[in-house]
Amino acid sequence: MKTMTEPDELILELSHVGGQMHACSRGTAPILIDELVDIARQLAVPIDERRDDAPVFLDEPDKIRTATWTQCGGLLYALCHDHPGNGLQVATGVALRLARLAPQQR
Repeated sequence: MKTMTEPDELILELSHVGGQMHACSRGTAPILIDELVDIARQLAVPIDERRDDAPVFLDEPDKIRTATWTQCGGLLYALCHDHPGNGLQVATGVALRLARLAPQQR
C-alpha cells in the first residue's frame, strides 16, 4: 500500500476499506485486513499489544461501534495474531469505527 501523509486521506481510505470488506470474499479478506493495519499504523493506532477486553468485541462484533481508539488497536492485534473466525466482520467494524474516531484523534 502507498504511504499517505494526510489524515483526511487516511480517514477516506478507512471508509473505503470498510466498504470493500462488506462486499469481499474470504479469499480477499486478508489483503484488506493488511491494508487496514497499514492505515491504522499511519494513524498511530496502538496495535502492538493484546488487550484483555478484546474477547468482548470478538464475541459480539456489534459492540465495536462503541470501542475506543485503543480498543480498536487491540482488535487489530487480535486480527493479526489470533485470526478469529469472524475476522472479516470484526475488521469491517474496526475500519468503520476508526473512520469515525480518527478526526477526534488529531
